[in-house]
Amino acid sequence: MRSAIWTASWALVLGGCINGGGSGDGSGSGSDGGATPSPGGGPGVASAGPVALDQVPDRIAAAICEVGRRCYLSDEPDCEESTAQGYRATELASLQAAVAAGRVRYDAARAGQCLALILQSSGCELPECEGVVVGLVAEGGDCFGREECAAGLFCADDAACPGACRPVGATGDPCAQDDACAPGAFCSFAVEPSVCRPRAGQGESCGDPEYADCADGLRCEDAADGRELCQPEPALDAATPGGAGQPCQRTLPPCASGLACVIEGDAPVCRPRVPVGGACREGLLEPCVAGSYCRATGADEAICTARSTPGQACEPDEEGDRACVSTAWCGPEGECLARGANGGACAQDEGCYSDNCVDARCAAPPVCED
Repeated sequence: MRSAIWTASWALVLGGCINGGGSGDGSGSGSDGGATPSPGGGPGVASAGPVALDQVPDRIAAAICEVGRRCYLSDEPDCEESTAQGYRATELASLQAAVAAGRVRYDAARAGQCLALILQSSGCELPECEGVVVGLVAEGGDCFGREECAAGLFCADDAACPGACRPVGATGDPCAQDDACAPGAFCSFAVEPSVCRPRAGQGESCGDPEYADCADGLRCEDAADGRELCQPEPALDAATPGGAGQPCQRTLPPCASGLACVIEGDAPVCRPRVPVGGACREGLLEPCVAGSYCRATGADEAICTARSTPGQACEPDEEGDRACVSTAWCGPEGECLARGANGGACAQDEGCYSDNCVDARCAAPPVCED
């Protein structure tokens, strides 16, 4: 058994705003007097105002869907609704339970500051902030994820659920899971027993036999001599997106507005997005205009097809969910059906935003997973 990773999406959506030692009473009121941290933690960013916990899905969905459209990640018309409903049924439900149980504290003021950072960003890299969710569980206490543990602790949940908050290990200490080591270290499974080792720096080996994790800002790349070395991560934001007929950039957005990144031969190329009814070919992301998808009609043929709404027909195959708008799913009878919020009626997991149908009702994901 392992604890369900219910905070992974929150870490992404909130820009890494976890365990920063922020203040607040856990009720969503916040108490830092309006001080506004910059991405590095200092002052200088205007707050969007406190964000109560039950408002987070709608407020964050609006912000990240705007980033998604700007950065060629998603431009579906119902992005805000489906994103908010998904977070409300999963992460919000779990976070509310953790707050109610006293395992974490949520700071509404810092959530507003984090939201302001996202809204003020003009690029595709989400800025970082701290202290929105702060772990309160002391050493030895039960936990369902590292975010619930107080500073300097991790949730040892590799063998049981709930896990227990334990001190993070220093270099050379034994470990059994990736987050068991102090910042700047990783759990190396290349030796027996596994131990915490420093993350590799620029130019240091990250391949066989160490398979080391690279330090922040670096990633493992193949070098000219065949070795795998830690090298600086390229900037995510594109200086100049690719124009029509030009190669796609390896950054975001890869192509200018109105263009899609499609595969032609061995290279991805920017081409105009295809209207409904037009021939298409799969790309790195959706090649068709918003609200449609590239549907295969033969071995080497495909056309852009409008996504169906609830009550309309769909094909219940591997492309079934693509055939429906993101607030719906393709039911077994070939009809798009509306997804349900927690508490709504359901017949199977796919019919719920939580992907969890229990006793014919949509429910929050289980805290513990097999």
